[in-house]
Amino acid sequence: MSGEKLLGASSAPSVALSVRRGTVALLLAALVGLTTFFFLSGSGGGIAYAQGTITANVQGGDECNAEEWHFVITQIDKGETAPAFITVTWANGDTEEVPLDKVTGQTAHYATTLNLDSTVVSATADIYEGWSGTFNLSHGPCGGPTPTATPSATPSETATPSETATPSETAT
Repeated sequence: MSGEKLLGASSAPSVALSVRRGTVALLLAALVGLTTFFFLSGSGGGIAYAQGTITANVQGGDECNAEEWHFVITQIDKGETAPAFITVTWANGDTEEVPLDKVTGQTAHYATTLNLDSTVVSATADIYEGWSGTFNLSHGPCGGPTPTATPSATPSETATPSETATPSETAT
């Protein structure tokens, strides 16, 4: 009879076993969910892993500077958390990993003098979890390639009306 009590649907031991199985299943599901979350988010162990890829605002608003392309990432926690490089793509098809130039305060600076005769199509970087600043093209050449200077006539080479004789002046 004691065997019937353990296997019976209304017995206390089977209810306890059922509750334990449900609890174990719930805990196992929670563990799998948390593991998946940490795996996908790159978090865990107190180490700052990449939040993901961020994209710079490269449309308008940047000042003109024919000497370099300059990008900034603001609100960096510490200098060592700034991305080591950003990836820039230009309209001419070139892509470059631009290394970190410097960090001033909470701003990371990236500069390059390559592709000054093209325009920036995109710039991306991998950043740590929790970053909430801005990523912008600060300045670069405006309007594409700088036009080459064409020789112009100097005033001494240009005839002025007073130097040009008219037919009435030559007749007298």
